[in-house]
Amino acid sequence: MILSREITAQIKDVLAKNPQGLNITDIVREIHINRNTAGRYLDKLLISGQVEMRHFGMAKIYALAHRVPISAVLSISSEFIMQLDSSLRIVFVNETFAHFLATPADDLIGKNIEYTPMVTAFDDLFAGFLERVKEGLNGTEWSGELAPANHEIIFFCRIAPTALDNGQKGVSVILEDITEKKRADELLRESEERYRVLAEASSDLIFMIGRDNQVEYINSYAAGIFGKIPGEITGNGWAHLFPPELAHRQEKILEQAFITGIPSHSEGPIPVNGEMRWFDHVLVPIPDGLGGIRSVFGVSRDITRRKQAEDALMESEQRFRRTFEDGPLGMTIIDPEHRFTLVNRRFCDMLSYTAEELLGKSLEDVTHPEDISQALENLHKLYTGNISLAHDEKRYLRKDGTAIWVSITVTPIRDRENRVTSTISIVEDITIRKAAETHLVESERKFRELADLLPQSVWECDLSGHLIFANRGSFAMYRYIPADFERGLSIGQMISPADQPMVSALVAQSVSNPPDQFPTTIEYSAIRSDGSTFPIKVYVTPVINNAAITGIRGIGIDMTEQKLTSEALLESEDRFRRIFEDGPLGMAIVGKDYRFVMVNRMFCEMMGYTAGELLTRTFADITHPEHLDQDMVEVKKLYSGGIARYRTEKRYVRKDGSEIWGSLTVCPLRDREGRIISTLALVEDITERKQSGK
Repeated sequence: MILSREITAQIKDVLAKNPQGLNITDIVREIHINRNTAGRYLDKLLISGQVEMRHFGMAKIYALAHRVPISAVLSISSEFIMQLDSSLRIVFVNETFAHFLATPADDLIGKNIEYTPMVTAFDDLFAGFLERVKEGLNGTEWSGELAPANHEIIFFCRIAPTALDNGQKGVSVILEDITEKKRADELLRESEERYRVLAEASSDLIFMIGRDNQVEYINSYAAGIFGKIPGEITGNGWAHLFPPELAHRQEKILEQAFITGIPSHSEGPIPVNGEMRWFDHVLVPIPDGLGGIRSVFGVSRDITRRKQAEDALMESEQRFRRTFEDGPLGMTIIDPEHRFTLVNRRFCDMLSYTAEELLGKSLEDVTHPEDISQALENLHKLYTGNISLAHDEKRYLRKDGTAIWVSITVTPIRDRENRVTSTISIVEDITIRKAAETHLVESERKFRELADLLPQSVWECDLSGHLIFANRGSFAMYRYIPADFERGLSIGQMISPADQPMVSALVAQSVSNPPDQFPTTIEYSAIRSDGSTFPIKVYVTPVINNAAITGIRGIGIDMTEQKLTSEALLESEDRFRRIFEDGPLGMAIVGKDYRFVMVNRMFCEMMGYTAGELLTRTFADITHPEHLDQDMVEVKKLYSGGIARYRTEKRYVRKDGSEIWGSLTVCPLRDREGRIISTLALVEDITERKQSGK
């Protein structure tokens, strides 16, 4: 039944004039139609939501509905929405859909969908789309993806039976643009695949632990450390891999990561093949999207060599520090005429003067003649504001005329008008260190050359983040000027907004902990005064006054070049992997224990095994017995350095027992110290040539 607009309008007008509602008898009396007709119209208006009905005793009272018409809601939706009647005519289309069809909505209303731009917009998909619409008219809902060839867009389509405003049977078509979501899903899939490839190629221990303390993922290298393959570890608890005390300590660190959601960095020993080796551990909590932590991703790097070097260096530094452990550092205050106005006991002891003898003396009186010019130049720069801190290593003359080397840091003292009235110096006797440095000239020379080239940033701020001090390197790195510092520059202005919460949370947590638990390094994206950003690594230490942390000092290093180098390395590794995986020859990397470490697709096809099956075997398992002894002889020569590589033609035994002939070339793979750690084998199938006798 199709409603008459005139009768519909009359019923709605009567109900509008009687907001308290009317029964059907009252309505018939007002508009002069028979009771059956009025009942049918009221039923249709109820279905379409234009009229509401309530019971009052046995009577049914009708009133106008006060809800917003569904067409008004659909018209503001961001989805593509269209409604069709049973004749496939468009009765509603929102502006989003009309814009997609490049046709005004008014030009689409009333037209059969088969004679609209929908046909060309969906091209070869239209016929199937139309069938779904017809099924919708028959009461069948459908949903699925549509990707019109004429548009770089992907829709999620829903087709549902609908009762139209006039009560007529119809169908609604709702299209949701999921192009970006699909692209994001594809990028995520590609990213996960790249991660898997990189993780398997890495010589770091890479793993993921779930909340149930079970291993969700572990790369082959990490599994090999424990003498296993990944499949033997994943899905099981990790604690059994370590001694109880070590497992308990790691459990505490993991528990903290799950509780706080904050990445952590630590170092510790792990037993490997009966030897305790040191590893650098980084744990990164993975959010579950609901405000909690789903699992913890970890990377552990073998730093045994570095620790050994650090221990040797630490022993040397401890011998140096013990020289200064008997007293505080020397401190002096010098007026604008370069006279000492205040000196401490340690400084007097350094120069073998009494305090009375030093007060009134000038800086020039106790400075080695060769160093006076530089010292005065630094003071001049401090007083003129060219620098805010001067650090130097120079020689002082003791009372007996002998020279001592000192490390000296000079900062200005300002009055309320911000004028420099004097300078304060912190002096450390480094004579013994200087003597020791003669034994480390070559290594220290390289370090100094590198340090001279690095644009380091040195700064100090209070706990609110306001900068108390920043060196010239900071201004150069962040592109600020000293005037910005005077106007109240804060360290927060030098951190990108995206990383500010992470850095603030890490620092806030650290400040609440004892000083020895303060983080040593923080990596984040820094922001310059012009708005540009760059990656930075900051070595941070607490400023401690009266056993309390009152501020933070930082030394920042611009990591841009290192990041670019890392990306180039990743690209190089990716090219190697593609060559390895997609090469026309069979390729395999074999360890010193003769086991396959990596095999490519062609090698698997030649031998009839999967990669997983080959990685559990040695090359002897697939070599014909008649060739095995000679292979072993040649491999031993290769590892001993007797030969650079070897080539041979030999028979292989495939998984099904059949034999093939291969032309084999084997060359060594070396580590950074030049030691052979494995071999690379290239195999060409020459079975046909051998069988033909050519």
